[in-house]
Amino acid sequence: MSEQPIDTSPEELTHNPQILEDLGGLAVLEGSPQQEALGAEDDFSWLDVSADPASAGPMNPKKINWGSEQHTGLNNTDEAKLYLGAGVKVAGESLLTYIDQLRENSYVDDTQERVSKELAKEREFLLDALEEESCVNGVACEDNAAIILGDAELARLDLPEGEDDVERAKQLVTSLSESEIERFVRSHVPAETARIQQQEQALEGWKGIFLELTQQAIDKGALPPSIDTKAIEARLKALKVRVVDGLSARSAAAYNDRTHVLILASTQNPEQAYLLESPEGQTSRVSLFHAFGHEASHAVGAKVVVHKEGRDEGEHVVRSGLGFMSHTPGQDGESTMRFLALEEAVTELATMRIQNLETSDGRVAERKFLELLRTKGRQEISEDLFLEAKFEEYDASRPASERGAAWRQLRRSINEAYDPKFLVELDDMMEAYAAYDYGDSVQRAIDYLESDEKMPLGAMRLQRAAQSGLEFSPSWKNIVRKEKADEALRISGGMI
Repeated sequence: MSEQPIDTSPEELTHNPQILEDLGGLAVLEGSPQQEALGAEDDFSWLDVSADPASAGPMNPKKINWGSEQHTGLNNTDEAKLYLGAGVKVAGESLLTYIDQLRENSYVDDTQERVSKELAKEREFLLDALEEESCVNGVACEDNAAIILGDAELARLDLPEGEDDVERAKQLVTSLSESEIERFVRSHVPAETARIQQQEQALEGWKGIFLELTQQAIDKGALPPSIDTKAIEARLKALKVRVVDGLSARSAAAYNDRTHVLILASTQNPEQAYLLESPEGQTSRVSLFHAFGHEASHAVGAKVVVHKEGRDEGEHVVRSGLGFMSHTPGQDGESTMRFLALEEAVTELATMRIQNLETSDGRVAERKFLELLRTKGRQEISEDLFLEAKFEEYDASRPASERGAAWRQLRRSINEAYDPKFLVELDDMMEAYAAYDYGDSVQRAIDYLESDEKMPLGAMRLQRAAQSGLEFSPSWKNIVRKEKADEALRISGGMI
């Protein structure tokens, strides 16, 4: 049987439930027989529905309470795995261990050659830490330059002159002899180790301060009274806090929902610790405490854990705050998070409420997206609904109808303000563009919500698919992939 092209008119999309079900992609129509057949009985199962339900796998793996005795993986994570993707604990530490071992083993004939090779790698590492493309996610090249220029050993040398510290540091590193590079590493490692230990001790104490500020925010009405501070206290107690060397940090601050670890880059200036860049390209600085508070707000958000058997056997965090993850980690070891921009926006909103901040330079675009999502539908949605859903306690032992009640209420409110499946369809679009440029994906959502005449997203998807010649595979991912390929072809003049 040959496939028939899909009617891409908005009327056909919005009035034909079968099309909504057939083309749902990630999600099925809520309340439909398909959803019931797949056993999507609670608040997150529908996220696992694939385009081909027959290949979706078990839809309801065993749910276990986060932090319970059954959640064995929480405290059984190898220390080294906590740093995966985050950077090196102390830059140069492993180098010193290696070259010292080489020198101790006098029978190694090419010791000096091997040492020289490793020190050359260290030079390249330091130069890379000063390159703009390496200074991302809040890590500032200027801060890395300050670490190098301020080193006690290198300060004895004639430092390059000039106003640009990054260029001065590059010139200095390039001019260093092998012995000077080794002297820098031997000076840097103990100094950075001490700084990291000091900051980790401070951050452990900040967990208690965060809890106190959260309770105060609830007491004065800045946060909803339904938020359970006992659940937040338990999540804080289990939270592992680590600091990595700023020279190697992949991000200024991050929270890993799988290992429940909060990682921050070490800083020499806690009040002006990390760099923020607005969508307009303007930069500002954020304090260490603000960054800690934002990531801690991620960490204490709602948690749902499942235990799967079979191909993906093991424990999987499938919800963290307002973010929902696939059961199968991606190629980089991280799970794919749905509603990422929403989770970031509400997390920064919570951070501002907890720290009593009237303004913030953090997550500006995401918070604009949230504000438009709240206010541009048929009815306004309360900020408290988003906050209640983010921090709710999910008890897997309760009946399905009582689990994730705040999330379901938020979903109902969004459905009433827009349309069923609106949030999923919007996130499908954002996720497709985020694969190429996360900032662009958020801006596209903002542009759509700001438009006065909104074509239903499903209709827009089908129309765009037809325009791209994708009538039979009309997912946002395929549409964006085709757009990017066509764009690359145009830029190359048809030479690809």
